[in-house]
Amino acid sequence: MNVRTLLCAGALCVTLPGAVAAQQSVIASYMNGTAYLRLNPAIRTLYIEGLLEGMSGGLGFNPDQSANKALMTCTQHMDGNQVRAIVDKYLAENPAQWDWPMGTLTGDAMAYACAQRGSKLFN
Repeated sequence: MNVRTLLCAGALCVTLPGAVAAQQSVIASYMNGTAYLRLNPAIRTLYIEGLLEGMSGGLGFNPDQSANKALMTCTQHMDGNQVRAIVDKYLAENPAQWDWPMGTLTGDAMAYACAQRGSKLFN
């Protein structure tokens, strides 16, 4: 386990209990856009990095792995600040979706950004 993973896990342990308590009726997500936007930028970066790590390696994201490969190709040269900026920009342009789960919002943000870079996540 690398330092980034440990920091991200630590950040989630610190931030998620409050987010979960505030969203007791939401079972499928630990954090929505509103809760995410309340975090400071450094924690948002770690959160998005961890979320993308899970998405890129998770079979639930795309069982045939094509989206996972496209996501890895799209983001291989990006740093955490760049992926956070992509997600933050998506949220700034879509305030009507702030109550949606961050997994959904991040997936939508990255699908749009990666399509601009020639890596289509979904058909």
